[in-house]
Amino acid sequence: MLCMLANDVFAQPPNDDCATAELLCMDEATLGTTAGATPGIDFCFTSNASVWYSFITNDLGGTVSVIVNRDSTCNNPGETGNGVQGVVVSATIPCDPTSMTEVSACVAGEYGFVLTAAGLLPNTEYWIQVDATINNQGVPSSCDFNIIVTGPGISVSAGPDKTIVPGQSVALEGSGADTYSWNPTNTLDFPTDANPMANPVETTTYTLTGTRDGCTSTDEVTVFIVEPIKAPNAFTPNGDGINDVWEINGIDRFPNVIVEVYSRWGQRVYSSVGYITPWDGTNNGNYIPEGTYYWVIQLNDESLSEEQPITGYIAIVR
Repeated sequence: MLCMLANDVFAQPPNDDCATAELLCMDEATLGTTAGATPGIDFCFTSNASVWYSFITNDLGGTVSVIVNRDSTCNNPGETGNGVQGVVVSATIPCDPTSMTEVSACVAGEYGFVLTAAGLLPNTEYWIQVDATINNQGVPSSCDFNIIVTGPGISVSAGPDKTIVPGQSVALEGSGADTYSWNPTNTLDFPTDANPMANPVETTTYTLTGTRDGCTSTDEVTVFIVEPIKAPNAFTPNGDGINDVWEINGIDRFPNVIVEVYSRWGQRVYSSVGYITPWDGTNNGNYIPEGTYYWVIQLNDESLSEEQPITGYIAIVR
């Protein structure tokens, strides 16, 4: 009768087969083992004790690096000098050996290796086979290791920064994920939508956490609140050289601004495209009567999100 010591028995890892490959997220180190693994598909090396991983590229695709480093437990009882080897493959039919193609070199190393796969397609799943052997003699080995993939994985975007004036709202532009979660939530209408409406009362930075294919990514966007102009509500065009014109602070930053002033009866008494010369309280060269007038200012600035006209009143006093 053959007796087997308990220490020599290894549970088969769940990713022993391509069909049960463990999904890797970019830039997240994962612990792995070949303890108990069985031979798999042969590529440019003879498979001995193989485990499988997969990853999915983002909307751009590109170059991926796979880094595998083993620790000191890579051995069978009483054995030393074992190594690991690996390869990245594509498949037109998932896990079908007849449709698999190597997209990296097969690389081996006693203490680890680096695989490089260039020109990967966007939004495509690829597979990694990690194999362990004793002195490259075709004898399975039990290796513990860590594996990390770097490259074009899920990359959620919170979109460009926004600039609004107080009281305005703006749509955020999240993309790149299947599910979305924005924070803080108190100034958003639907914080789990890709494009919620934001209505902050002060400049606010929102953090977007997005998940796709089991992997998570974060990004930030800032909504800036600016006071675009400060228009005084009175001036005294009486010719004494003091407060004779309507000086609007900050309006020089908006060269395409349209400024209009109306009487209480809706008659337009002043209009200007641009505001290089401040208004002196005249209409067609004649001073208009004292009283309260109402103004509408359209800044016409593309950097302001969903810009609305600014309105107010001005009192002319003589």
